[in-house]
Amino acid sequence: MKILKGLLLLVLVGVVFSANSQTKFGIGGGMNFSNFTGKNVENTERLKRLNGGIIAEYKFPAKFGIEIDFLLSQKGGKSKLGSLIFLNELTYFDIPLVFKIYNLKILSLQLGVQQSLLNGPEGAGNRFKTSDFSLVFGFGVDVKRFHFSTRYTYSVSTISEYQDAEVLNSVVTLTAGIWLKK
Repeated sequence: MKILKGLLLLVLVGVVFSANSQTKFGIGGGMNFSNFTGKNVENTERLKRLNGGIIAEYKFPAKFGIEIDFLLSQKGGKSKLGSLIFLNELTYFDIPLVFKIYNLKILSLQLGVQQSLLNGPEGAGNRFKTSDFSLVFGFGVDVKRFHFSTRYTYSVSTISEYQDAEVLNSVVTLTAGIWLKK
């Protein structure tokens, strides 16, 4: 049922985006600084990994806009247990939907949600849930055809398949892009 609701939302957003010339499409990519947090998480370090994909925005006549991205994104964390180091690098298909409030025409405050679908590595589904829902906030700059954003995403509920473990994704994302249709 969740997948059906997600697909319906994507179709609705697509119709809204295509209905007006205020729509922009582009490509973007950047760096994720991710870590695991939660009650049962100790001795972890951030991972620096990549993200990239397509971006789209509908800008309303006022100072508001909606941006939806379709990104392949690497996240995870590095944990230490004595002299052992465990690397948990997860690949997700991220779909952030953010509402943008523009200030000074090029600066935007971004607030929204993100659905993430686990895409790898093989066997990660045994330890991590296949879906992650996060809150998103950040800011962006759009100058002519160039797009820059910094966002923070934080899991709403645990991504661990283990019943007693609370593990959450905590990710700072830096993205640069170019609008192909403006």
